[in-house]
Amino acid sequence: MFIVIEGIDGAGHTTQSNLLKEYFKNHGVDFIFLKTPNKNLPIGKAYYSYLNKEYELNTEAVFLLCASDVIMNKEKILDAKKGDRVILFERYITSTLAYQAANGFNFEKGVKMIKMLGFPRADAIIYLDVPVETAMERKMKDRCLDRHESDKNFLERVKDMYEREIKMNFLGKWHRVDATREIYDVHASIVKTIKNKIKIK
Repeated sequence: MFIVIEGIDGAGHTTQSNLLKEYFKNHGVDFIFLKTPNKNLPIGKAYYSYLNKEYELNTEAVFLLCASDVIMNKEKILDAKKGDRVILFERYITSTLAYQAANGFNFEKGVKMIKMLGFPRADAIIYLDVPVETAMERKMKDRCLDRHESDKNFLERVKDMYEREIKMNFLGKWHRVDATREIYDVHASIVKTIKNKIKIK
């Protein structure tokens, strides 16, 4: 099973991904965890340098940079989907499309490119839904905000792009989860959504 955790910055995707990893470990689920952007690779490092305003890139360059980071995991995903292993992906190409379309990249063009490159479909895309104001308040408690996290209007546009993807069931079946609730209530909702689809020992 291929599971994606999605949402705007501050929605809690890292927290919920970590809780789900612990759940899998505690219940004997064979899984691999993937995350994008990957800070350990040159592509990921370049993207974070862009986020931190160390240099500027046009929207096409940023889209291709992010897409390259994600597609490097394509074979891992396909191999795992053939067996019983679960793939847990914290943000996927669905995130790239939402963010870069909000940044000015043509949404329909992005959809066509993603389909052309053959990104695998997810079995479940968990969308952590929070208001932008809530998300920004959370991020302010953590650290200084990057170019995306500090721009309320931009994050509103990102939410709009996610809504377009949800209506399309783009690259998988989307499940909206109210992420304004207490952390473990959100986790319980995610587990309820996926537990009948995975093998638990």
